[in-house]
Amino acid sequence: MHSRGEGIRERLGAAFEGLVLFESTPGGALQRVTSDTLSLADFILPLKDVKTLIELGTGTGALALIAARSDKELRVTGVELHSGAAVCAVANVRSNSLTSRVEIIEQDWRSLYERFPKGSVDLVVSNPPYVKKGTGRISPDLHRAVARHESAGTLRELVELAAYLAGEHGRVAFVYPVGRFCELLGEVQRVGLRLLRLAFVYTERKADVQEDPFLFLVEFGSCGGFKVDVPVFI
Repeated sequence: MHSRGEGIRERLGAAFEGLVLFESTPGGALQRVTSDTLSLADFILPLKDVKTLIELGTGTGALALIAARSDKELRVTGVELHSGAAVCAVANVRSNSLTSRVEIIEQDWRSLYERFPKGSVDLVVSNPPYVKKGTGRISPDLHRAVARHESAGTLRELVELAAYLAGEHGRVAFVYPVGRFCELLGEVQRVGLRLLRLAFVYTERKADVQEDPFLFLVEFGSCGGFKVDVPVFI
């Protein structure tokens, strides 16, 4: 993780270079790869002691594909509720010749308890909806509503599932808005996990301007020490 000079795409290197991504669903909605997703990919790479990875809310599958391209032994599962986005992600997996190692599941991630045993995943990642349930204006577009609001799963439910999938030996990594840092920390502690790594994300540095971070990247698990990474500028 670096705070200086080079952009996220450059830092991701070969894992991102040449990646083929379709960003339009069959219904015509755009599934753009955001800087949030790329920041999370940069945060988790290089992978260490990770043989299985699951992404909750995979969208186009960009992060899942970047992770798979970074490690030829890695097996990845991307879970997506929105059918159009799932179709787009499947097309991207095929276009990048990764069908043998990347699986896209069209499913509500809240029902994954029936599909995966506890502790069956080495790393759980997610760039979840940022707007808390019951707050903010909900878009009339179903896809945008699901992508931006917790209409298909709350932060508490997400943390509970991530802790279940990771078990005692796995880890979890999220990107989230700074305004919900304390809430996320409380949920992590409630399920018996601890903060392992933290990095704050800022907009591109400007001379003589001190800005507050707007996102944070976090990793948590059941054991290990705590580390604060250098700031990220996007």
